Amino acid sequence: MHTLPPLLVDLAMVLGVAALTSLLCQKLHLPVVMGYLLAGLVVGPHVPIPLAADAANVKVLAELGVIFLLFSIGLEFNREKLKRSGPTAVVVGFIEVGALAILGYLAAQLLGFTRLESAFAGAALSISSTMIISKLFDERGERGPLRELVFAVLVTEDLLAILMLALLSGAAAAGSLSGPQTALTLGRLALFLVALIGVGGLLVPRFIRWVDDLGRPESLLVASVGLCFTLALLAAHFGYSVALGAFIAGVLVAESGRAEQVDHLVLPLRDLFAAIFFVAVGMMIDPRVLPALWKPILVFSLLVVAAKLLAVSIGSALAGQPLRRALGAGLVMTQVGEFGFILVTAGVDLGAVRPTLLPVMVAVCVVTSLATPALMNAGAPMARWVDGRFSPTFRSFSGAYRENLGLAPLGSQLRGQVRGIVVEALGLDVVLVGASLALDHGVGWIEAHSRIGHTLAVGIIGGSAVLLILVLLLGILQRTRILVDAILGPPPGEPSAVDRLRRRVLRLGLRLGVGLPVLALAQPFLPRLSLVALLGVLAVVALGLLRRDLGEVRESMVARYPWMRGPEEQDK
Repeated sequence: MHTLPPLLVDLAMVLGVAALTSLLCQKLHLPVVMGYLLAGLVVGPHVPIPLAADAANVKVLAELGVIFLLFSIGLEFNREKLKRSGPTAVVVGFIEVGALAILGYLAAQLLGFTRLESAFAGAALSISSTMIISKLFDERGERGPLRELVFAVLVTEDLLAILMLALLSGAAAAGSLSGPQTALTLGRLALFLVALIGVGGLLVPRFIRWVDDLGRPESLLVASVGLCFTLALLAAHFGYSVALGAFIAGVLVAESGRAEQVDHLVLPLRDLFAAIFFVAVGMMIDPRVLPALWKPILVFSLLVVAAKLLAVSIGSALAGQPLRRALGAGLVMTQVGEFGFILVTAGVDLGAVRPTLLPVMVAVCVVTSLATPALMNAGAPMARWVDGRFSPTFRSFSGAYRENLGLAPLGSQLRGQVRGIVVEALGLDVVLVGASLALDHGVGWIEAHSRIGHTLAVGIIGGSAVLLILVLLLGILQRTRILVDAILGPPPGEPSAVDRLRRRVLRLGLRLGVGLPVLALAQPFLPRLSLVALLGVLAVVALGLLRRDLGEVRESMVARYPWMRGPEEQDK
């Protein structure tokens, strides 16, 4: 009797079980990803069902799923698409990812995870699921502005997820998030990316166009997939995740202008091997350990639902979206997605994250994905309830704010301001991280090589850092003020209370979009208590300023429209 290769047997078993479980989930109106995770439990070693696939073989196939998935994301990502998504998606995406990365990191620290594990956890919790959201919208026939807003934000999320993957892979290669070795590793990563994108940008688009012009789809498929695997292996050779190399390959192919043709050819392979990736994730889960992990599962699940709802809704409202649409976007993005698995799996493979974090993320994904449809159903009643809590003055201001905001693609002059903000924000991160590393390691060196005492050495390093931070902060504050004046027009000679509040709210949104990602990148290097205190002070100051201006708006509008007075004021 002919003996089949074990890999072929495992492939047949995985795909057969995954087909059945995914069809079952579709019948039950559950996300198809859950069917793949369930298939992993069935064919995994932890469930007493006589269908155990070889974990090593499935892991190899799962790597193909990661590569194809990230290659497809790279194909869909290009500069023109980011421009079309507009400043609204950028503001919302940066606020959401920054807030979740910070809160996820702090929550993981409180739960006892290491700093590096906490950074991976915060990054994984911050990215929503494109696959789950797409399926929910298709099932509900959603084709309106809500869908456009959500998918535009998801584009920004993908960009930030790749950035976090690259940074965390570099930190994992260094073995920690502290010490000069981390800075050296991240510097090597930056050089690797610049060299790869620089050389690839010159060669890859021309090569893809030449192959496509031959008129043979199979040649274009083989050339594109070959390039994808070449860059994935190149990234792995230098100690980074294969996902990073695959994404860069997709971006370079997209620059050829033939991304649509390549994506059409690669799509079946992506769907096939992405299914195997999720099955492999399910195989790594031991259901018996989940009860012992109830605390991080509960904390992370509640954090994802509450923080994403607030961050997306507030960010969308600050960007000029109507309340119902802003709240709808917040409700639909309250889950952990496939990028969370990719990030945590990369951390496990690099030895930076304990395997116990993966079942936690899977359980959080299941819980939040099951909650998302119910939250979407509650969107309209919740919007009516929230809207009813606002005073007529606030609703009038909100309408005027939206009508006069008009966030649109920026002109070349304002794009220069945006680039300046990005450069100054990166400089702020460099100073924060550099000051932390210098205080940890530089003080001792200064004491050993000079007559300067410990207190004076700390004062020199801290004072220099504070001075640089103030300079960079003033630059960011000034540039955001210029952007707001360009969007809303120059302020009048004597601005009204409504105009002052509108400008302050928009400046707050832009500064949150800059400040939260800066803190998210720097948080692993900062003391936990100082980070919490800084966030608390900023929140109190922002709310105090807005409360004062909102009071002025109410007084001016009540003077103009007496019917807005409350019963107590009318009695007076």
